[in-house]
Amino acid sequence: GVRNARARGLIEWSEWDPISKIDVVNLLTEDAGQGDRDVRSKHVAYDGGSQSTHIFPFDGDYAALRETVLRPGDITSHFWQRGVLASHFLLRDSGAEVLIIGSAGGQETKAALLFDPAHVDGIELVSAVVRIGKTRYADYNGGIFNDPRVDNRVGEGRSFLRSSGKRYDIIQIFSNHTSSNIATGIGATTPVYLQTAEAYAEFFSRLKEDGILHINHHYYPRMVTTAALAWVRLGKTDFQAHVAVFERQNMVETLPTMLVKMSPWTRLELDEVGAFLALDESSANPWHLVVDPVDRDASFLSAEFFAGTLPSSLRDRVPYRIRPATDDRPYFSNIQKRLAPAEVDPERFVNASMASSLNGRMSWFAGEYTVFVVVGATGLLCSLALVLIPLLLSPAGRAGWRNKYAWMGYFACLGAAFIIIELVLVQLFMKPIGFPLYTFAAVLFTLLLSAGVGSLVGGRLGVRPDGRWALPFIGILGVGIVFSVSYPFAFQGLLAMPVWGRILGSAIIMFPLGFFMGMPFPLGIQALTCQPRGAIAWAWGMNALFTVIGGVACGVLSIVFGFQATLVIGLAIYAVALLLIGFLLSRASVAAARAPVLS
Repeated sequence: GVRNARARGLIEWSEWDPISKIDVVNLLTEDAGQGDRDVRSKHVAYDGGSQSTHIFPFDGDYAALRETVLRPGDITSHFWQRGVLASHFLLRDSGAEVLIIGSAGGQETKAALLFDPAHVDGIELVSAVVRIGKTRYADYNGGIFNDPRVDNRVGEGRSFLRSSGKRYDIIQIFSNHTSSNIATGIGATTPVYLQTAEAYAEFFSRLKEDGILHINHHYYPRMVTTAALAWVRLGKTDFQAHVAVFERQNMVETLPTMLVKMSPWTRLELDEVGAFLALDESSANPWHLVVDPVDRDASFLSAEFFAGTLPSSLRDRVPYRIRPATDDRPYFSNIQKRLAPAEVDPERFVNASMASSLNGRMSWFAGEYTVFVVVGATGLLCSLALVLIPLLLSPAGRAGWRNKYAWMGYFACLGAAFIIIELVLVQLFMKPIGFPLYTFAAVLFTLLLSAGVGSLVGGRLGVRPDGRWALPFIGILGVGIVFSVSYPFAFQGLLAMPVWGRILGSAIIMFPLGFFMGMPFPLGIQALTCQPRGAIAWAWGMNALFTVIGGVACGVLSIVFGFQATLVIGLAIYAVALLLIGFLLSRASVAAARAPVLS
């Protein structure tokens, strides 16, 4: 909506933040007359509107607003929906300790303050939104972020939990994704580290005995299976008794309200929350308890969803992905199994919202995998046009040399393996570093620097065709295997550090692997110096082509097998390169020994 808002003159403030481009747009109730504009709220658009939050007008009178939300009526001029307040209402006036992960425009913070908490911690990645909430829009939002009970800061939720050591009565996460992204499937292959089994385990371990995890997010069946896995891993039992999900009916509900209570739910508590949600003015879209922890037979989901392990029969029966998301496969929004349209089918656990999400992907010819297809096809066409065809048409490219195709395979392996490992490291280190821009910068800088250093000093270490040519590959495989086994444990320590410590620690961890990865390419080029000049051109060409192929393959492999397996595949390709260059150098040695000596 930013483009349209700019054309209408509705953007009142913009800034490039290290995380996102931010635009604050005046949302209007209607144009009541010529030139008459009634501002309903401030729409904070991230990156052109791909994600959003809202700053709602508030005069700071909590008592009056509380009275408003506790009587029947529409409250969407104050909150995105009534479900935002559910956990705070249930624990009202109890002096609750509250954590808001993704505090953004402040509706969750305001919801907490309505019901007299002891303290509210807010964590938000986008520093510009934190700053303007405390300064530029402090009068507009009622000064919620400057309330002495509130500590709103810039940070990443899981890192904050690991470093704070606090325990909470409520941990709340309102969706990090807009409904437009959900409907089209954009972002389906984007890692979501707040929706993994490891993340839920972190949340559960930081809640008090009667604490509540309050999440408004899409695809609650997969939220349930993911949270159930975390519950079982923590040694807890009977997860179904602890989960309640409320959903608005007769509409496409992209943000149902899931409440996981550390102690079992009682009917009285469920009725309290249900009665509060029923205060919504609209009777066309009533709230309904779709996952009932007390009357389990009335739940939309079967008991298998809560067991922590999913039988293959259930996975096959459900026409979308319900496998728990993990830090190794954090693609929570990757739900598409097929390209066929979905229909509402309670027997297969497909409601109207899920059917809408699945069918929204059908507007793209390959569904949520369209990005991979388009990027892969574009990369291959560019490689053909700019690399392979010129090589095939040029005299130098057509010239042959000894073991030509084996050498081409060697450089193809280097291109694929390097990019696969590089992209996996970008995704893996997104977890400890947290900030996407910082993660990309840290990983790319560290790998390129360390690879450059490795290329520079390789010769001094004796890495040459007639010397210690196996050293780089032994280093890559050795360091890579140690890293693949140990990084989950190393990341636990990094999460407790400040952001600069996480970046520095990540760079130190990556440097040895990049150091050795910088040696095999110059080693191969050096071995080809006595071959026709087309040999080195083919080396660069094959490396470039398989960098494209490896980049696309990395995304597909990560979704299907997970990051750890994809990392091992990258290392295995380096092992193939080791075998190839060993074969090639031994053949070259034999050929040199048989060559006649000229005197």
